[in-house]
Amino acid sequence: MCSIATAQPFYRTFNNFNSGELHLLNAREDLAKYQTGCSIMENLIPIPQGGAQKRPGTKYIAEVKTSSLATRILPFEFSTSQSYIIEAGNQYMRFFTSGAPVFKTYGTEDLSSIGSIVAHWKCDDNAGTTAVVDADGATHDGVASANTDTMSVADAEGTANTAFDLAGTKYVTVTDHDDFSFGDSTDDSPFSIVAWINVTLSADSQMILTKYDATTGVELREWLFYIAASETLVVQLYDEDTNAVITRQSRDALAVGWHFVACTYNGVGGTDADAGIKLYVDNAEVTSAQTSSATYASMVNTTTDVLIGAIVAAGPPGVAKHWQDEIDNVAIFNKELTAIEIASLTGNASTTPSETLTPYLTADLFDLKYEQSADVLYITHPSYETRKLSRLANSVWVLDDIGIGTGPFRIQNNDVTKTISVTEISSGGILKGASVTLTAAGHAPFISGTTAGHLPSGALTTSKSHTGALFKLVHPIDTLEYKEELESDFAAGQVENTSWLDCGILYKGTTWTLITGDTWFGTIKVQRNYILGAAVGNGGDEGASVGWETVFPYSSGAGAAVSARNVSTTGTEDDGDAQYRVIYADEIADDTVSVYFSTDQTEHIGVVEITAVTSTTVATGTVIESIGGATTDATHKWSEGSWSNYRGWPQTVTFFEDRLCFGGNTNQPDTIWASVTSDYQNMTAGPDDDEALVFTLSSRQVNVIEWIIGKDKLLIGTSGAEWTIAGGTDEPLTPSNAIAKQHSTYGSANLQATLANESVLFFQRGAAKMRELAYNWELDSYVAPDMTILANLVTLGGIVDTSFQKTPDSILWCVRTDGELPIFSYERAENITAWSRMVTHTNLAGTLTDSDFESIARISGSPEDEIWVIVNRTIGGATVRYIEQFQPRDFGSDADDAFYVDAGVTYDSTASSAMTGLDHLDGQTVYVLADGVVFDTAVVSSGAITLKLATVTTAASTVQMGLGYEIHLRTMPLSWLGQGMTIQGRQKRISEVVANWYNSGDFSIGKDASTLRTQSISGQTTSQDRITFPPGYDYNGYVYVYQKSPEPLTLLGLALEFDVN
Repeated sequence: MCSIATAQPFYRTFNNFNSGELHLLNAREDLAKYQTGCSIMENLIPIPQGGAQKRPGTKYIAEVKTSSLATRILPFEFSTSQSYIIEAGNQYMRFFTSGAPVFKTYGTEDLSSIGSIVAHWKCDDNAGTTAVVDADGATHDGVASANTDTMSVADAEGTANTAFDLAGTKYVTVTDHDDFSFGDSTDDSPFSIVAWINVTLSADSQMILTKYDATTGVELREWLFYIAASETLVVQLYDEDTNAVITRQSRDALAVGWHFVACTYNGVGGTDADAGIKLYVDNAEVTSAQTSSATYASMVNTTTDVLIGAIVAAGPPGVAKHWQDEIDNVAIFNKELTAIEIASLTGNASTTPSETLTPYLTADLFDLKYEQSADVLYITHPSYETRKLSRLANSVWVLDDIGIGTGPFRIQNNDVTKTISVTEISSGGILKGASVTLTAAGHAPFISGTTAGHLPSGALTTSKSHTGALFKLVHPIDTLEYKEELESDFAAGQVENTSWLDCGILYKGTTWTLITGDTWFGTIKVQRNYILGAAVGNGGDEGASVGWETVFPYSSGAGAAVSARNVSTTGTEDDGDAQYRVIYADEIADDTVSVYFSTDQTEHIGVVEITAVTSTTVATGTVIESIGGATTDATHKWSEGSWSNYRGWPQTVTFFEDRLCFGGNTNQPDTIWASVTSDYQNMTAGPDDDEALVFTLSSRQVNVIEWIIGKDKLLIGTSGAEWTIAGGTDEPLTPSNAIAKQHSTYGSANLQATLANESVLFFQRGAAKMRELAYNWELDSYVAPDMTILANLVTLGGIVDTSFQKTPDSILWCVRTDGELPIFSYERAENITAWSRMVTHTNLAGTLTDSDFESIARISGSPEDEIWVIVNRTIGGATVRYIEQFQPRDFGSDADDAFYVDAGVTYDSTASSAMTGLDHLDGQTVYVLADGVVFDTAVVSSGAITLKLATVTTAASTVQMGLGYEIHLRTMPLSWLGQGMTIQGRQKRISEVVANWYNSGDFSIGKDASTLRTQSISGQTTSQDRITFPPGYDYNGYVYVYQKSPEPLTLLGLALEFDVN
């Protein structure tokens, strides 16, 4: 290129900064991006219109629960108007919405919205008597063991004399009544119990509410609701006729303190009674285990009284197992309360954050991946069973195992020498919910470990036990046809094959056939019962015996022709496994009907979930799907589940074509599992188009799937390549048409990719290079160009967390390992792909110290998406982690509302000079914008400052206070290209700069940080002005823009006049 041989002034305009920060490109003035880029862009956002806008400040929301431990935030979006931020810490989650924490709610004494109240004891009695009033019409008043004024204390809300302190010795007796009995020796009926309890530790069980007398020889036992010595919640139902007990017990212990607890029972009765019980803690259903009984039929209506806070014990006889602390607001309902009804039983908010326990340790948090559907967030981690977080109400959240019992499964064993047999631990048939022992012969399939249930051992290195694994067992069905001559009306207690025919269990999907013969008059009914193991000959016709319902009735009238007196019909059991029978009803004139009933089922698939491993050949488990009726023979047709603590759990999750899809685990790292269409927790595989599917990528290497995203195709990033899976052309994905294609071999980091408009942004292995996965029509393939190639230092060290903002502009926010916050402005249609960086500080006695961004999440807001962060700061010499929220970039037309401080708070009230609420910044120098004017900085003492303007104490009504931060913008080295000339390597002198700004406060311009000249602006204005530049020549010709005041700045452009030496 030619040199310049003239001393005339040159002019250069920087009217576009939306190429962002560029690195290692000082000599590449030939690039178009060079002309619109910057060598430094810190705490500024490149805007699509071309300018650079100062980032807004962050509002202080709360300190995390445990500041000494790393914490992560996750988004939860039910809709654009109902969004939450989740604080995920060491084995807990907390929740935030509308810029504030979600607090637990107190109970309400108003139960009128529920109805079906049997009795309601508010425990508000505070008198010199023992009377305890039933608030539901005083129908069932109780008698306290002491005057109520000696028991009355404050409730959970702190309201005086509205709870009873039973103190381990006192209790309330309510006289027996039929209203309190929910069984009649034949059938049970629904009921629910709710109460507020203050839990304190005890070496013995503590009774909440009981109808139970265990006096030896005169036992009168019905039901118990209590907490065990382990502080777990328990409900028990007793069948006094058979001395059988049904138990349901929570998995997790209750923490010390106040809790709202409930138990509900649907009244199903029989051997499945335990399945009809649910337990709730703090308005949300909790995971619980059941103990069933093969002989339980129903509770018996006894004459024993109801006790609040105690039980009548067996020995020594008398009242015992007292409640040790406060109890309040106890009620019984004669219905099964729904989860929504229980969630609604809340009153005023407390000051205690709403919190849900989780199994995830600190080290696990940034390996969590998630996907949401309505009010359920599915969460995966390779060491934990997939869980779902459900929102039942604003302050009621529950995290539970996904509990998929239908698969997926590994390849079925075909070696006839390797078998597994099933033995029931308790009698009554190997039905759903039963406890069983699996015994292997010819092989050793079970891996022993220290883990119980589905949880890792609790150490960073989880155990590798087979617990949580499913085993599918296939048994042949011996009886396919049932024949009998029925001759009598169906009635309870009749001998089988005279009025009824037991047709065994029909498993879901089974087709049955009924054919009758002979000359007869009456009615034949095909009936089913979903209570497996129910007595086939029990009770009368349908409705008289629990669970039986008619599937098909046929009547042969006396006047009908012989040819019309019989029937041949078929049906299919579509809903589930069911017990079937044929009964003869309304028999006339002692006629006999010939009944033939057959099914098309030749084998049955049962499923057992492993709960403990005894040895490599023996394991115990719970039956998830019935084991071939009463069949206990060994079978070689078995399959191990794909997921377990031993095999690993899915690493990532997404939705695609109305299927819930999972990607990779430890044992099958390159496999995709997709659910049944529209049935997200059903992994039943099969050939039908809507059935679940399993697909393993075919590659030279077995690379772990790091992320999956559903778009027009299922996009997959493995540690070694990028793939798509789809059905045929314009066809949905099915088990028979899945086609996988590899598109690139960059490989992905263990970091969730982002669906950004029409493309996917993902980080390459190492997490320091970001790529854009997009379809290229010319190549007819997906391509993945490097989006950091012009700014390769911006993600140096790697990225640990990301979140994509949609409004007001498309921006990917990234957290770097060193605590900086690179952002990527992305408007592909406008060719905007620009990086910049955000930093934040503390300020102790004027000394800036870097603080670290550690996690980020975006949720919908109005009018802009909300960006939330966790920031690691040093305050008072201690590490604190704060949850903070970036404020809107558009703060409106009122300069008072400009928010350009970090960890800030707002005062908006009567004019005052005394500001409080800054306890989280004690000792820090804070910046102040008061009524739109920059006030003096101040040092926080005991959470307070005094407002001063030019050292004079001054009151203000709208004040933004917080940590200051700086913006730095430095252009690329000055260039001038034209007519084959360059000024590279020549000394340049800038004489004047014309700055153009929008709605901005004071800022400074110079060659560098040491030569700045401040542009003083009155208030916040939109204008342009000439600024005389510091004198002197240099080789770079940088223009440096700086601002530290807590005011906005939008720089629209710079025009330079310069000459070349």
